[in-house]
Amino acid sequence: MKRNNLKKRIKSLMYVFMILFISLVGLKNTSAEEVNLNWNKYYDTYYAYTVLDGVDRYFYLKTYDFNGKLAYCIELGKDIPNEVYSYSSDFSSLGYSKEQIDYISLVAYYGYEYPTHKDNLYYFMAAQEMIWEYLSGVEVKWTPVKPISPSDEYTAKYIDEINNLIKRHKTLPSFVNDGNYLRSNNNINMLDLNNVLSDYEVVDNDGLNVKIIDNNLNIKNASSGDYEIKLKRKGYLDNSTLIYYNDVSQKIFSVGEINNVEFVVKVHIKGANLKVYKYDSYTMSNVAYANGMLSGAKYGLFDSDDNLIDEFITDENGSFVISNLSFEKYYIKEIEASYGYELDDNVYEVNIDKEDNELIVYEKPIIKKLEIRKTYGDDYSPEENITFDIIDSNGSKYGSITTDSNGYGYIEIPLGSYIIRQVNSKDGYRLNDDILIDITATSEDIITYNLQDDKIKEESNPHTYDGIKGNMIMSGMSIFSLISILIFYFKFGKER
Repeated sequence: MKRNNLKKRIKSLMYVFMILFISLVGLKNTSAEEVNLNWNKYYDTYYAYTVLDGVDRYFYLKTYDFNGKLAYCIELGKDIPNEVYSYSSDFSSLGYSKEQIDYISLVAYYGYEYPTHKDNLYYFMAAQEMIWEYLSGVEVKWTPVKPISPSDEYTAKYIDEINNLIKRHKTLPSFVNDGNYLRSNNNINMLDLNNVLSDYEVVDNDGLNVKIIDNNLNIKNASSGDYEIKLKRKGYLDNSTLIYYNDVSQKIFSVGEINNVEFVVKVHIKGANLKVYKYDSYTMSNVAYANGMLSGAKYGLFDSDDNLIDEFITDENGSFVISNLSFEKYYIKEIEASYGYELDDNVYEVNIDKEDNELIVYEKPIIKKLEIRKTYGDDYSPEENITFDIIDSNGSKYGSITTDSNGYGYIEIPLGSYIIRQVNSKDGYRLNDDILIDITATSEDIITYNLQDDKIKEESNPHTYDGIKGNMIMSGMSIFSLISILIFYFKFGKER
C-alpha cells in the first residue's frame, strides 16, 4: 500500500516537472519584464471605420508607444482594458507566422516613422489600415466625422507610397546575380538599371576602392582579378521588433531593424597588356647594330597628367610587358638609354582599347666619325690610296678607310674597342704600328688621327764583299786551315 502511494507521488512530481519544462520552453524569448502602454494622442478629426460581425464600428484615431517606440494595433476591434504589457521578440509563440510578421514589419518600417514620412499622420493611418486589413481580412476605411460615409481616398496615395517602398525593398540592384566582367579603368562605374542602389551601403570592399555614387557602384584604380563586394541595405532603426501582450487587451507591436538584405556583387576585372618592342633604327629589327645592346634601357609609364606610374627595363630581346593596365590613354618615355644608343626624346602616346596592345619604338645607335689624315716624307706630303682596316673587339674587320688625294679618309663607327691597322704604304716607307682605340659615349663626335709614314733607312751588310780584299781574306783563311790540319796529323798521327 505504502509502495503504491510512493509511486503515485513520484508520478505526480514528474507531471509537475513536465509542466514546468513546457512552460519554460513556451516562454523562450519572452521577457519577464513589463512595460506600460502610453497613449500619445487622440485625433478627433478622423475615425477608423469597419464592419465587424455585421455591426458598424468606429475607432478614434490615436497613437501609442512603449518607452518612446511607436506601436501599431494588430487585433482589429479588441479593447485595451489593461495597459500593462509583457513583450517578446518571438511572434510565433503567440500564433503569428514569419510571413505575417515580415509583411507588417515592412508596412510599419515604411510607415509613419520612415525618415521622409515623419510628422505626416496620413502615413500612420495608411500603415495601421494596411496592418488591420492584412491580419483580419476585413476592409478598413477612414472618415472625418461620424456617420459620414467612410472613404479610402484619405489614405490611398500614402498606401501606394508604402507599397512602392516595400516593392523597392524587395528589389535588388540589376548586377547582383550576374558575373560582372569589367575592363580595368581608373574609374569604373557599374550602373544599377533597377535604380535601387542608393538604398544600399558597402560593408565589405574586398580590398577595392568602392563607393556608391548616385545609382552607380564606383570602383577606382582597380587591378585585374576576381573580387566580391558585399552590400547591405541601409536602415534607420537599430532596435528589435517586439510584440506586446497581456491576458485581456489586444496585442500591439513595434517595428525595429528589419531583415535588411545583404548580397555579394561578384566582379571580374580584366586588365589590358602592353608589349613594347625596342628596334634598332639601322637594322630595323630587334637585332642591335654593331656593339650596341637593346637590353637594359629604362622606360617610364606615365598617365595623362604626366605622373610617373612605373618603370620598366628592356630584356635581352629589347622588349618589356606592362600588365593590368586600365582601358585608357598612357604615355611611354625613355628614361635611360641602353649601351650604344642615343636617348630617345620622343613621347609615345598609347590608347589602350583592347586586351593586348603593342608599341614599337626605334632607337638610334650612337655613331662617331673616325677620320685619318695621312702624310709621308720630310715635307709631310698627303699620301693617297693608303688603306687602314678597322678591327673590332672580336677580331673581325668592321670596315676600312682609304685616303683620297688629300691624304684624308673617314668612317662612321659605333661605340666599342677597335684596332686601326695600316695595310699598305708607299715603297721605301714603313707601316705605322697598330693603334688601339676605345670609342665611348663621352668620346668626341669626330675623332682624328694624323699619321706620318717614316722612310726606311739603308744599312751596309758586313757579310757582302767584292774585289781583291775579300778574296785575300778568304785565301788567308784557307791557308790557315790547311796548316792546322797538317800539324794535327804529324803530331798525333805518327804516335798512333
